[in-house]
Amino acid sequence: MDIMEFNGKYHNALHRLLENGLTELPREQARLRELSAAITDEDDRQFADEMIDDLPRRANPPQPSGLYKEALESQQAAFFGGGSDEERMARLAEARRTIWAMADRADPSENERIRGLTRSLEHLERRTEELLEIWSEPPVERN
Repeated sequence: MDIMEFNGKYHNALHRLLENGLTELPREQARLRELSAAITDEDDRQFADEMIDDLPRRANPPQPSGLYKEALESQQAAFFGGGSDEERMARLAEARRTIWAMADRADPSENERIRGLTRSLEHLERRTEELLEIWSEPPVERN
């Protein structure tokens, strides 16, 4: 078995645990340990064993705080708010400032996760800005 095949089996087990709860965690870990023993590359086998050891944490992720949920709502409103390009740009910039301020108030264990919600907003804002710049240029005549 190679690490790619193991990775697929690992993620299947993770999804089952996320959907059905942790009652089957010991059985899933035992099954994955049998599979990892068949990985021929020693470094890959060690990595697979580390993934198995981390399975309880990944199968039981911490619940997001109210502040995180609020930041996520702000991000989604900025994404899907509609309006003109200028309105969208203003909404994206305001949402980034708002979410950044929320991250500053968040628990240290969650502030980076909240701040990370601004990255996609920034990328979308930059891309919209670039497109507006392109659209504002006069068309190029072609012969």
